[in-house]
Amino acid sequence: MLKVLRVGLVALCAAGLAGCSKPQVGREAAEAPREKPIGSTLRLTVVPYEAADKLSEEYAPMAAYLAKRMGAAEGKFMPVIDYAGVLAALQAGQVDVAYLSAFPYALASGRIRLKPLAMPWAMGSLDYRGIIFTRADSGIKSLADLKGKEIAFGDLSSTTGYLLPKAMLEKQGILAHLKGARNAGNANMVVAAVENGTAAAGCAYESVFQVAYRETPEKAKLMRVLAETEAIPNGIYVARGDLPDAEVAKLRKAFMDMNTDPEGRAAMLKAPNDKIVPADDKLFDKVRSVARSQNVTIESFEKPKRP
Repeated sequence: MLKVLRVGLVALCAAGLAGCSKPQVGREAAEAPREKPIGSTLRLTVVPYEAADKLSEEYAPMAAYLAKRMGAAEGKFMPVIDYAGVLAALQAGQVDVAYLSAFPYALASGRIRLKPLAMPWAMGSLDYRGIIFTRADSGIKSLADLKGKEIAFGDLSSTTGYLLPKAMLEKQGILAHLKGARNAGNANMVVAAVENGTAAAGCAYESVFQVAYRETPEKAKLMRVLAETEAIPNGIYVARGDLPDAEVAKLRKAFMDMNTDPEGRAAMLKAPNDKIVPADDKLFDKVRSVARSQNVTIESFEKPKRP
């Protein structure tokens, strides 16, 4: 699962989810909403770690499987234009199930109502790391060599594409000595920026080359990993907070059954997940600790409005 997330809170009109607004974090949000069952269509979304058409190919089977298990007429994958809209869509009731990466979930779980469902193993592990990488022929051998160079980060609210590598560079006294830093977009765009030389180094999740170069795996040899961040959980599947408990229980069982049910397993592997395990909120405590140390909040992820 490629891993990844985002927490800003903006409209999703370009993704067909217009009308989502910034989650309310005051008294109104604390009040339990009235329950709203899944309708005739189960809607699922995922933090956009790659192009929407590829995500749709990977996650539409999971949406269809979950819909069948819930007795819904159809399952639909709902793409979002960036990481920023996932929580807004959940709170607005415009998606039923979402995959959140570590930081968005860790921060949002204390501010808006979410119901954990399950967690994925991917690439043989329940957790993953961020990487800082360069071209193998760049002559850059260590993080210290990045001083005076340009670096490409992922989205401002990407856990492994921005938050963790930025903290690492700051801690090692390198961030302030970069020639420049920019947010290139999703992880594939970061890889492209390094490959074409518009950035000396880039930041992304550790399995990014397997995704970016899935059609040309030999090109992964073009890159060299300079450093890895600490490990954090892959992420978590959640339901919107106003979903009835009985339906949440059915969804949890459906996720676990993906490990053995042939149809569910095919959908799970397509995602791609190796296996599904029960959600464990405590695993995100170290992410919350990093967020506190970096003074990262939900509001930190909100993108500035254009004038």
